[in-house]
Amino acid sequence: MENKEQNEQRFLTLLSVGKTISTIGWIIVLVAALIIFSSFKSCIDNRHFDFNGEFIWGFLIATIGYFIVAQGQIISCFVSIENNTYKISELMANLIDEISGKENNRLHKI
Repeated sequence: MENKEQNEQRFLTLLSVGKTISTIGWIIVLVAALIIFSSFKSCIDNRHFDFNGEFIWGFLIATIGYFIVAQGQIISCFVSIENNTYKISELMANLIDEISGKENNRLHKI
């Protein structure tokens, strides 16, 4: 049981950094959505549609925000891959121990 808790604590800081980066990215996307909404609202209030600078800035900021979210999720993905690899190697080691133990028992009986 202690080994499982140790495994979960191995990359706690890295997972926290990944989640923080993703959260910052989502906040940036939210701000960009507000900028785009404000741009559309000003176009409606002026009763004509033109892409003003606010819309372009909002779109660019949203794009950057999505890339920041992706970076945070990539960190989480790499940690998940490492955790799965660690679990597989533990299972394989246990399987090898079990198989070699059975073979040793069979050899001692002969």
